[in-house]
Amino acid sequence: MAFAITARTFVPEVAGWEPQLSTKGLYRVSLKPRLEPVPIGEVHSWLVEVTEPQGGQIDVEVRFAGEMPGHGHGLSAAAEVTYDEVAERHIVEGVRFSMAGNWLLRVDITGPAGDDMAIFGLNL
Repeated sequence: MAFAITARTFVPEVAGWEPQLSTKGLYRVSLKPRLEPVPIGEVHSWLVEVTEPQGGQIDVEVRFAGEMPGHGHGLSAAAEVTYDEVAERHIVEGVRFSMAGNWLLRVDITGPAGDDMAIFGLNL
């Protein structure tokens, strides 16, 4: 999934992996790599948690994409999102960053409150 966001039109407000509100404020979103430091050139996975803004559990659909705005390309392969019912979080598998630099990671959310997204900045 490609998306067109440049550093000039959107700068993530939250650095690191702290939870943040989605752009419309409909959901609270956490995004965290399973491996740290985040590898370059290796396939790995990420954890996504989406709750109501106040923290209550909610049933949502999640999609994931990454883009390197300075280079005009995204991830080298489409990542697959599954849901872990025991841990109550989504798992993004098949993520591979092709190079070091500034990346934007986008979590698209479809849920009862409506469609929204959260974008996280990553500097590899």
